[in-house]
Amino acid sequence: MLLCSELLAILYCKQRAAIERDYGQALQKLASGFLSKKELACALSTDEEYTNGYSIWRVWRTLLEESNNLALSRIRAGDAQQRLHNELKPLKLQRISVSKRVFEQLRILQGDLAACVQEMAKSHKVYAEEEKQAQETRMKAMATEEKIRRRSSNLFHSMAQLHRNYEKLLIRRQVYDSRSATARNEYLFQLAAINAHLKHYFNKDLPTLAKMKEFRCLERPPDFANTVISIPESLSD
Repeated sequence: MLLCSELLAILYCKQRAAIERDYGQALQKLASGFLSKKELACALSTDEEYTNGYSIWRVWRTLLEESNNLALSRIRAGDAQQRLHNELKPLKLQRISVSKRVFEQLRILQGDLAACVQEMAKSHKVYAEEEKQAQETRMKAMATEEKIRRRSSNLFHSMAQLHRNYEKLLIRRQVYDSRSATARNEYLFQLAAINAHLKHYFNKDLPTLAKMKEFRCLERPPDFANTVISIPESLSD
């Protein structure tokens, strides 16, 4: 991505600027020193050996002048690299600042999501317990009903007592069935809520945070590109 290239280029631009500037200044010092020598001026002033303008001294002066021009272009390139570094450095700081805000919002969203998962887990546990009690009561009621149907009693349980126990079991089963149904509905509601929350989290929240992070950090690429383009132009001037 462009953003990664920009951030990785910060150190390169800083070192490249120093190299270009040092090289340009050293070359300029060298060329200027030779151009300012009296021997060259004297040789050029007394040079009448060649009339076509291609004496060794004129060629030497041209070489020194072009070296001086190259030195100036290198210094300009170093300045351009330094400007590029100066533009990228605050971009990195901006990216860090934006990342902190984005990750803070992400932490809050994930906290809400974790809370929903915990609520769903609690509701599932309650539903499992209520359904277990309801199922046990149903089995007892069915067993008692089967005894009544077969008129199966013993010395300790008369038919009247079986009927009384059966009526109590029916009432208890109704209560447990109602509680189990309520717990099941609550669990299904929590399950639907967590599914909706997850869908919104992955389809809306995460893309929005990613776009916000990239948009704020990529507001400077036009300036960045213009500065990069200006570097070869400074070498050709």
